Amino acid sequence: DILVKSEKLSHFTPISTNENSRLQIRIKARIVEHKLRLKTLDGVRDIDLQNIHFGNIYFSQTVLLPAKLENRGPTPVQWVITHWGFSVPQIPLNRKNNEINTNEDVNNRGSITVQPSEGVIPPYQSMELKFTFAPKLIEPPRGFKKNKEITPQNCFKVPMQLKIINSSSKSSSIPGEEPINLLLTGEASPIQAKLSRKEILFQPILQGNITKEFIELYNNSKFLPFKFSFNKLAHFQLTPNFGILQPEQSIKIAVDFAPRQLGEFLFRSECSILAFNKPFIEE
Repeated sequence: DILVKSEKLSHFTPISTNENSRLQIRIKARIVEHKLRLKTLDGVRDIDLQNIHFGNIYFSQTVLLPAKLENRGPTPVQWVITHWGFSVPQIPLNRKNNEINTNEDVNNRGSITVQPSEGVIPPYQSMELKFTFAPKLIEPPRGFKKNKEITPQNCFKVPMQLKIINSSSKSSSIPGEEPINLLLTGEASPIQAKLSRKEILFQPILQGNITKEFIELYNNSKFLPFKFSFNKLAHFQLTPNFGILQPEQSIKIAVDFAPRQLGEFLFRSECSILAFNKPFIEE
């Protein structure tokens, strides 16, 4: 039996059918390939559109991720890449409206960019794109009150959209021309170097003798290494005076005082810290 609900009755009325009766529904679907495809620069594989990851770098470094945008169709394609929710290819960092309302949001969007961000690709041709991650530290606000130390933003997530523009200059919704969502992410860290001591005071010794003190240099970063080097000083020797510290690693440095003349010596030794990673990605 088939149960049919009547609009005038509050119960179901059974209707008898033949034993061999069948009810059928036809389902039809068609798979359409998108006209555009984003691939690695060598064209070997597709890029994971929801996981375009730049890795972890220091602030003020730059990561470049080249890619290839292919037109797979027989007609030219006009395209544009925008930040998700925007309709123009470039978002000025000083733009003030309801879409951007915080310095952090502006910094987040401005740290990940793509060039070119629009263009036209001939049939069955491709165009090189360069996605760039260049994180910058946000200056803390200044005022009469003492501000608490602000932890720098270290996780960047920027959603974008790759769109095909049709003849009416509107985002197209033709099958195979739907907007493609992109998610670009990256992490940035400040250099986290620390010395165990900021001052060394040697006891008086005779000329020609040597006395020794020790300091330790720490890399408190959990992810990134750095290079270090100390400048040379007369009568003092630091060993080692240069090297590389891996994440969460420390090194003991000997400071020898070997005076070659009489007198009182006061020097300032500078420890230079340089990033030591690969801020360039090319696949």
